[in-house]
Amino acid sequence: MKRDILPNHPKLQKAINALVASMFAIAGGLIVVCIIDWTDWKFAEPGEYETTLVTEILGTTFLVTLFFIFTAIIAIVLYIRFTKSTFTDTAQTVSPLLGAAKDHESQIIALLKSIAQPEPGTNKLNRANTIHFLRTLKEMQLFDSALDGQHQKAWVEQVTGYKEKSISAFNQALDKQKANPKLVAEYRKQLEQIIAE
Repeated sequence: MKRDILPNHPKLQKAINALVASMFAIAGGLIVVCIIDWTDWKFAEPGEYETTLVTEILGTTFLVTLFFIFTAIIAIVLYIRFTKSTFTDTAQTVSPLLGAAKDHESQIIALLKSIAQPEPGTNKLNRANTIHFLRTLKEMQLFDSALDGQHQKAWVEQVTGYKEKSISAFNQALDKQKANPKLVAEYRKQLEQIIAE
């Protein structure tokens, strides 16, 4: 089973995967250049061996490229480590609710708690219902849609107390989960009632 280095950062994980794949490809090219150069050295007459311009250029280019790719991977990992603590602090202090929803935050959170309540036999939040609720809030312009999936997930976990195991699955559901018009209409009706109070 594939194990992600950065499971909470799917886009950066894809970037690291691409960089690692590139690194292996370039390392393969460097090995080929070394084999060619070694073959030239092995079969050259004593004192006549000289590296060719092609192997020098390719070898140098591959080495420099490998250095930059490795540096990029380290930079991404350090960025994640550095921002992890600041993300946690921000996620716990900033509410994504907008407009009239701010004035009815406690009621909206209570509704979210009932919607996100785990299915029997599990302690994980009800992802499908939660995503539909978040979408409804966004459609009604009551939720900051500029927030990424990680911040949305953190806020939901914070206010409901229910945990979502996979940020990747949560993000995928945010983007691709098929809409349930009946459920969205029901959530809209409940939110309109809360806001009208």
